[in-house]
Amino acid sequence: MIVRSVRARSLHANRRLDCKYFCSPGTQAAERLTLASAAGADLRTIGGPKGLGKVWAPSRFKRAYASPGEDGVAYLRPYDVFDYVPQAADILSVKRSDNLAELMAPPGALLQTCSGRNLGPAVAVDAHLATFALSHDLIRVEIDDEVTRCYLLAFLSTPTGQALIRRDKTGSVIDHISVGHLADAAVPFFDEAVRANAAGYMRRAVGLREQARIALAAVVDSLTATLAPIERAAPAKAGWTVQARTVGSRVDAAFHDPLVAKVRAELLAAGGQQLAEVADVAKPSGRYKTYYVDANHGRPLLSGRQVLQYFPVNLQHISPRSLEPARYELRRSTIAFQADGRSEERLGAPVMIEPGRDRWLASGHVGRLSARKGIDPGWLWGAFATDHVQLQIKALACGSVVDALYPKDLEQVVLPAPGSVDVNAVSAAWKKFTDASHAQSEAIAVIEGELTRLTGETPLSA
Repeated sequence: MIVRSVRARSLHANRRLDCKYFCSPGTQAAERLTLASAAGADLRTIGGPKGLGKVWAPSRFKRAYASPGEDGVAYLRPYDVFDYVPQAADILSVKRSDNLAELMAPPGALLQTCSGRNLGPAVAVDAHLATFALSHDLIRVEIDDEVTRCYLLAFLSTPTGQALIRRDKTGSVIDHISVGHLADAAVPFFDEAVRANAAGYMRRAVGLREQARIALAAVVDSLTATLAPIERAAPAKAGWTVQARTVGSRVDAAFHDPLVAKVRAELLAAGGQQLAEVADVAKPSGRYKTYYVDANHGRPLLSGRQVLQYFPVNLQHISPRSLEPARYELRRSTIAFQADGRSEERLGAPVMIEPGRDRWLASGHVGRLSARKGIDPGWLWGAFATDHVQLQIKALACGSVVDALYPKDLEQVVLPAPGSVDVNAVSAAWKKFTDASHAQSEAIAVIEGELTRLTGETPLSA
């Protein structure tokens, strides 16, 4: 049962008496800001004439995808921006895309998710994200002052900020907030020392993630530069012939693509090794009853998509009575990947389990690679992330509706020969993601703590 005291003035101002309204997180967040304002905090809107900055969103556009050989710009969907190392969902044509410049965002801009399951979280554009065209479903917030910008991002990341943003969502099927909703949202400004403290922690979080992303992308690029280029002997439109005796149980064209066979042969000739020689491959089988609980009564459970995200959107916590933890537990430095999904998207994309996620749980849709003795997990991650390996993985996916990967098939994947991977840089980068999460948590704690001090109310739960 949710029990909450309500001020008589609030009842009168809102002209309603229903418990559901006053116990909702959005109303509680708004009430906290009202009390904080009465205690001395300065409430300022994000946008508008006297707001913190410019709030806007690109117009909707018709996607014109780049043809092979055509100039294009990598494009990210809203939830891609929360990935550890975002990768292009599509390539947009430079020549045939009308508002491509609008979709680019400069480093320092803030992006606010505004629809669907992703509604709520915000992120700062770093040097890595700035190279992509970004979805129009991300509201842009541009603020010149770095301290104010980082402070706003910290507030939007708090439970109070998230509840406030979601309070005015609309939509009969898909939840949505508009530019106007975000621009009119109030932000509490405390004394300068508190703002500087929160902004400092958030600046550190953004910087660490930027450094980690750039370092990991450089590792993969460095390794790829040592490998033979992925080039077809003939255009794909020319097709290919497969002997009947080699078809086996697979009749899908991708599995028999001669380009895959060519890449495998080149890797083997250069000293490459099959995955089974360097790692144990696992994918937990079986189903479990999903008894979801709050964070205080369960353990975090990552889905196949969430395992790729430094900020898992809509993270759930599961009760110990739902499953056998040992089967689904993740261990530090294990390589995890989405094992069920769409082969044309992030299926098979690897992440290294960062120190902060040691002993978290992941669903049966997440595959695991455990490096064999003498094999460095940093090299395993770098090799698995190359286009040469990802091409082989995509060809192994099968399924009528949802593509799936299986351990026995994956064991035959050929990895590049060890070398050209700075394994220390890889490990350091994944640790930076944990450090960034800790810094962001500190920024949130500073703001929530000040709100509690001023209002005397218990902080909202995340």
